[in-house]
Amino acid sequence: MLATGTPCIVKADRGEASLGLLIFRPGADDIAERLAASAFCGEEPVVVEEFLDGDITFPSVEYMVPEDAPPHLCCPTDTLFEGATHLRGNVTARELRDEWWYRPLTEGGLRLAGEMQRRGYRGRFGIDAIARDGVVHMHDLNARRTGSSHVHEFGAHLIGPGYLDTHAVGNYDFYGLPAGLELPEVLRLFGRLVASPRHADRGVVPAGEWFRPS
Repeated sequence: MLATGTPCIVKADRGEASLGLLIFRPGADDIAERLAASAFCGEEPVVVEEFLDGDITFPSVEYMVPEDAPPHLCCPTDTLFEGATHLRGNVTARELRDEWWYRPLTEGGLRLAGEMQRRGYRGRFGIDAIARDGVVHMHDLNARRTGSSHVHEFGAHLIGPGYLDTHAVGNYDFYGLPAGLELPEVLRLFGRLVASPRHADRGVVPAGEWFRPS
């Protein structure tokens, strides 16, 4: 790929949620060294794909496929990145319905959900897409609960079924927090930002595995 002038991204088999990604651009002469130095690559296979740069959006949609009712869209989300490769989370808001990619992605996804139901699939699934130059490309399909599941259920249960009419809801993931950081200190650092959606119009709700003792 580099020989044809195409930048590429290397995904380690043991990586997840953007961890372990390496980007190589034409002219790179340190491929072997960087692969060897990666804690994620080792001797296992890697996936090499074209690295897309520029005016690109990475939307996702999640659907529920029930047993005895038509499939339905749970929510669309936009992916949050820090830099080129660091996945930080997802956000959903009613403004996403106005994006040019919304209609083709959600309508195509619903047709796919109907076919999956016909073939016996039940439960949630998500589609990650790449929206570029007026075309929406399906990147992958996750036949399971996804990061968007937590965003949607947080809004639906704590705000209400119509949460998208009044709120934007998102999750932001932190990696590499200092060892021993406990909930009281996290709450102190966030200060007045911490608020329940049942008692405030906006705020932060700390949650996740980083509070779980080892």
